[in-house]
Amino acid sequence: MGEEILKKWTQINNIPIRYKLITHFLLVGILPILCLGLLVSWTVERVLEEQANDNTMQLISKVNQTFEFYINNMQSITYMIASDNEIQQFFDSPDGAENKYELQRYLRSFTTITSEVAGIMVVNKDGEYISNELYAPSVIDLTQSFWYQEAVESDGIFHIIGRPDGRRLISIVDYKNEDVVSVVRAVMDPFTKEVKGVILIDLKLRVIAETARDIQLGKSGYLMVVDNKGKNIYLPNQPIVKDIPLDWIHRQASGNFSKTINKEKIQFIYQRSPFCRLDNCWCFSCRGNIV
Repeated sequence: MGEEILKKWTQINNIPIRYKLITHFLLVGILPILCLGLLVSWTVERVLEEQANDNTMQLISKVNQTFEFYINNMQSITYMIASDNEIQQFFDSPDGAENKYELQRYLRSFTTITSEVAGIMVVNKDGEYISNELYAPSVIDLTQSFWYQEAVESDGIFHIIGRPDGRRLISIVDYKNEDVVSVVRAVMDPFTKEVKGVILIDLKLRVIAETARDIQLGKSGYLMVVDNKGKNIYLPNQPIVKDIPLDWIHRQASGNFSKTINKEKIQFIYQRSPFCRLDNCWCFSCRGNIV
């Protein structure tokens, strides 16, 4: 065995020097080029990925700005409604307002002027309500409804409910729960801090969908909006992922991560909506086929 190795080494050593030099020159020239090529490829890939992530974050910010604009309008409407003298009488009087028909007309004016409003309901602490387009069965105590309780727990801070599943309210315009996003705000007594009632507004989801739908993120990317419980506020048709556990993001304001779902690596880029004072909403970008 040792003799064979020695024989091969002798044969290699007997190669003419010019061939040895050519071999050395090739090794010295090719290896750096290969290493440089790999380094350049890795650097370009990182730069392109960072640029794509930055661009996606800008698109998410655009959707957030649109959502913020409409949500701020809804918040302003709740203050306008609560400051009306007749509405104040409805909150303060156990029997409600004397002329509910006029108050219904007043609420209906908001849906006439503001096309993104689907419905408004004002509920006092006794469970009586006034609405322009929403009706509740007489057997329901509205003060025990989940959306009323969430508004009370928010202590007068404007709160986004998200999809109004299971609230059992009927709309005369025949809006479905998946067509609207509900927002609520409790009206507080400025002196006693007691809850006088709750204002609920349904925002048409199309104003969010129209913005998110127009944004293209590669071949399979899309935007979605979820609330603080991980429930979908806006989700496109045929999504890669339907539900996103919020423990994936650890409540950070923004960031990105990857998950392998159904043997496919999915990249997520997210940003908390700036109008959400209590981490109410998150806007996600989902993109598949990530290598």
